[in-house]
Amino acid sequence: MNDISTPYRHHEFYTPTIPPFDTNGPLLWPTLVGTFLRPIIESADMVYWFCNHGSDFQFCFAHQDYKKIEEKIEDQKRNFKTSSKVLPKENMTIGMEFRGKRWISEGKKGIESLEARRSQLVLNFLHSISALYFDGLVQEGLYWKPERNDDTTQNPEGSGFESLLHLLCNITQVPTIIYDFELGGQRGLQTSIVISHLSHMARLQPTLHRKIPVQF
Repeated sequence: MNDISTPYRHHEFYTPTIPPFDTNGPLLWPTLVGTFLRPIIESADMVYWFCNHGSDFQFCFAHQDYKKIEEKIEDQKRNFKTSSKVLPKENMTIGMEFRGKRWISEGKKGIESLEARRSQLVLNFLHSISALYFDGLVQEGLYWKPERNDDTTQNPEGSGFESLLHLLCNITQVPTIIYDFELGGQRGLQTSIVISHLSHMARLQPTLHRKIPVQF
């Protein structure tokens, strides 16, 4: 595990629009990771994670010599003509980032050692997911894509993360709920997080018809 006192840096960038990022298809996100983030990730042995927001994306990392890594980040921003949406907060550490009611129960809040440990565990979890995704990228010309998994029984959609999602649900018994909903005259099935995002973009109030528990 990484030391809880290691500096932690949270960056968000606007998605560049110059080639090879001038596509809105399924190759955009893996190409951002493979082309924009890869040189940053490979510049140092670090704990990191990344996240796609659509019009912007996130890259966070922890490292003692974070300024050297951020020089590489600035290089990539210049190379691909983009800018930062969110800059890191100063003096953040691994043990400080993932606290609050989203990550830990109310009964454990305020206990320094428990909050710091939980923050450390959450970061290591996010790093493992990101590192696995990064390790499975395959380059095709200017673009990148996730490797295809050929075990059609365990991963019928062709992604090894189907098995990982199944194991996550089995290990944690996390409740997984989708909703039959209606928004702007259109009806569909989605999670509450996606419905909230869609309603925010459309500036409309959704109608929830049914709550459907599912098991992965």
